[in-house]
Amino acid sequence: MKKNFRIILVIIIILFFSITLFLIFDNDQEKRVLKLEDNDELIFQAQARIISQSELDSVAEILAYLSANYRLDDQVNLVSRELEEIKDLELVSLADLAHLSASLLIDSGFEPAILRYDYDKTSNLLVIFRDGDVPKYLAFDLEGNLLFDSVWSLLDIIKAEETRLGLKVDRYVYFPAETKDFSQALEPFTWQYLN
Repeated sequence: MKKNFRIILVIIIILFFSITLFLIFDNDQEKRVLKLEDNDELIFQAQARIISQSELDSVAEILAYLSANYRLDDQVNLVSRELEEIKDLELVSLADLAHLSASLLIDSGFEPAILRYDYDKTSNLLVIFRDGDVPKYLAFDLEGNLLFDSVWSLLDIIKAEETRLGLKVDRYVYFPAETKDFSQALEPFTWQYLN
């Protein structure tokens, strides 16, 4: 009886440590920043222009699709075109990319939102969402699309962006995911001023 108890106890302990190591390794993989412009393994999955919900079911696949098919215009435009029009373009505005990204995330079962922040008389848009229990955000620049593990508040995201880009944010505002016009705050959301 004692021998059976010991064997069962050893098996339980081995399972516990195996699961713990798997979870630790898995979390380390998620904490990396993904810059997918040169990642051929993911980009090949996203070459087609016509997409459907079933084709893009992970954040990495969405980023690969965006990186393979779209380039960011250096002009800051805060009003997005219609999704059908965006899908036929290669060079898109920041608003187009944020709107398309949010739409793809919604289609894949995520609940995104968009955060606009202003600095030095210019604006930037981030797509924020939760991947399981991990808050994340997408940032876009001329070099590619970036995915970051986020922090738990909008203000913390702003501080992370200030550190990442070496700038000082003047104000920020939250937008629902379906928004196409990011030029003005939408009720009930208001500008949050810093300074």
